[in-house]
Amino acid sequence: MAASNQRDETAVYSILLIILLLGLLGNVLSFIVWIKAATHRGSSSSGSHGNARLFAVLSLSDALSIVSFVVAYALKLGADSTSTCDSHVFIFIAAVFTFYSDYITIVIGLQRLVAVLRPFSLGRVCSAGRQWAAVGGVFILNLLLRALFGMWTIETHNFCSDSDTWLFTNVTELSQFSKDVAFVYMGIELFPLALLLSVNGILLRFLWSARQVGTL
Repeated sequence: MAASNQRDETAVYSILLIILLLGLLGNVLSFIVWIKAATHRGSSSSGSHGNARLFAVLSLSDALSIVSFVVAYALKLGADSTSTCDSHVFIFIAAVFTFYSDYITIVIGLQRLVAVLRPFSLGRVCSAGRQWAAVGGVFILNLLLRALFGMWTIETHNFCSDSDTWLFTNVTELSQFSKDVAFVYMGIELFPLALLLSVNGILLRFLWSARQVGTL
């Protein structure tokens, strides 16, 4: 029975590893394609390929999330306590980039909304400088939200080291949703999801109205 469970567990982890490697390969190829498109188009953000640099950032974020998750899992399999503590750092990095991708998706949705509602102002409103400002801004927002919900803390643990500090998950009364980690993740995830749904809702409403009056 134990041998059967071990074989099943090995099969599951093998499939998971294949999925992660395929995802990493896809994101790396996507990043190369989009960064070439962004470089070829120059600083212009108008046109059908105006989202090139944003898609490149999204692909890079997803790739870093996958790499961090794999490294964290590999370290967690280590026999020594230092490897276990190091894995928390990479879990943190993986979580940051996973949620960061959500906010980049929102930025892409907002740019597409501007392209539909104000097509002639797209190059001015969504300039290269404003795109990079949005990319940096949502990254800072992502970190602030994670700090607000108190999900991570820097602590010194005896089983790690007597002098060094490490990142650990921390769901305490600092969280606005008490100690339930499910509510904490919901709070962080629902915020970008609500924004994304709002953007898509406005876009669909505009397209429906345009179709009703015969301009689409």
